[in-house]
Amino acid sequence: TYGSLPLSEVESNEESSRIPRTHCPAHLPGSAALSRGKRFLGAMAHALQCFSWQKNVPAIWTTTTPGGTCSALNGVRVLSLLWIISGHTSQMTAWLSLDNVLEWKSRVLRSPLYLYSRSGPFYLGVDMFFLISGWLSARSFLKMQQNSDKGITPKVILRYVLSRLVRLQPLHLYSVCLLVGLFSLIPWGPVWEVPKFHWDSCRQAWWTNLLLLNNFVSVQSACNGWTWYLANDFQFHLTTPVIIFIHTKSTQILILLGAALFLASFTATALITLAYKLPVVAPTEASEEATVLYFSEYYTKPYCRFGPFLVGLFLSIYMHRNHQESILRTKIWNPERSHLQEPWY
Repeated sequence: TYGSLPLSEVESNEESSRIPRTHCPAHLPGSAALSRGKRFLGAMAHALQCFSWQKNVPAIWTTTTPGGTCSALNGVRVLSLLWIISGHTSQMTAWLSLDNVLEWKSRVLRSPLYLYSRSGPFYLGVDMFFLISGWLSARSFLKMQQNSDKGITPKVILRYVLSRLVRLQPLHLYSVCLLVGLFSLIPWGPVWEVPKFHWDSCRQAWWTNLLLLNNFVSVQSACNGWTWYLANDFQFHLTTPVIIFIHTKSTQILILLGAALFLASFTATALITLAYKLPVVAPTEASEEATVLYFSEYYTKPYCRFGPFLVGLFLSIYMHRNHQESILRTKIWNPERSHLQEPWY
């Protein structure tokens, strides 16, 4: 860089300064329209490249990771995702299309893969994604705070919330529109009742997905029932600016707040489990009524699922603080004296 401007911008400014100015206002509208046209074409080209076979295939199969990427995090994502897919595939098969339940139980329950595929622990894969989300949310907001000259401001918080909405909602709402648009074209079949239920629910409760309230409103007749996770995730992200703001003010208050939030989440979970007599282990083995209550009153509620997100958030704050301290303790190379200065703190 040159001063506060990139070098390329400085060079372009110098070249433009050597060009004689005509001060003719007649050329301004045309040049402005031309620049808008170029920007529009550039945006269209960028959007179309998202569907490019030549661009996407190498990106999918590459084994190199860009700088700043945590490879271990990608590994945890893949293993957790495979765990969740395996569990839900076995679960949905058992719920929807079994005509030999006794034979299925006699074979599957004896298999060691049962613990991996269908039993209660596969729900922990979802908690792992909440933990990763908490870690990344704190990291993202801390970077925004560092890039802001005034620290945490309403503008920074608004930009953080909008960036999260832009990341979640377009694909989320596209899935809702796809469900409503395509299910009406699918021929009737032996398990048509399930897609028809989702279709009817989306036509009535689509607005809960738009407002990301589908984990509180119309839970038992939700549109795209699996999107409860997105509602929880966004609601958890709303707490990140508050917690980090307290972190910048006082570490002691942050510790007290964290202990209070963990205790509140654990207490709410225990009281709900006791009040509705919900299963603690292996919810798939419970009765149908208990399973419905488990999903609507416990599984989809943010105050019951907040713990893993808090673990990831506080872990990210701790790692960020240690990283900052290590930077401050790093020895500085002074090229004029040609030796290492003493570390500064």
